[in-house]
Amino acid sequence: MAYCSSQWRYSAYDVVLQVFLRMAALSAIPLTACIVVIAVFIFQPENYDPTVIATVVLFFLLSNLAWVTIFMLITVSFPSLTHRICPLVAALGSFFCGFIIPIHQLEWYYKWILYIDPSFYAFSGTAVAILRSREFCTSDKGIECFPESSTSFLTLFGIEDVVPTYHLAVLVASVLLLLVMSILTLHLKADFASLMEKARRKVRLLRSHR
Repeated sequence: MAYCSSQWRYSAYDVVLQVFLRMAALSAIPLTACIVVIAVFIFQPENYDPTVIATVVLFFLLSNLAWVTIFMLITVSFPSLTHRICPLVAALGSFFCGFIIPIHQLEWYYKWILYIDPSFYAFSGTAVAILRSREFCTSDKGIECFPESSTSFLTLFGIEDVVPTYHLAVLVASVLLLLVMSILTLHLKADFASLMEKARRKVRLLRSHR
């Protein structure tokens, strides 16, 4: 099958962008609705903070888009092995998100997985946005508030110094980088397919002149 390199480049860019935008549109409303519902049950009415809720929504949406782009890159790189690689990558991402095993308990040769895992940035950024400077009270029973409880939770997971804005920026950069890598991968595959087709034509032409 013959490939036109320029048309394939346009098609690759178009396909990657359309799939990304479609997945973003399909996931935005359900994720936002779920987070709002969760916020209703987590926060008491007098403690509602629109900034925190908006930050959590952004983390969930960007983490979801980062995983979408990861699976897109795997699909365009290894189409015949996608069904095997994607579950493995998803399992590793869940295991090394910083919740099951805190960052300070990981060996140094495992930490690199943590720092390329979108789930780590989403978990740590969301936890800090919700818990930092927040008091846990049971005033209805007359028990005194202990604001340090939230800090101790963040310290337990080694994320007390996390800056949510920085983690949001990392997720945005990851999404853009993975999109570019997906498009470039399709470009390279198109060029390789075009070269292979030209080589086959030359071989057929040489055989026909014999």
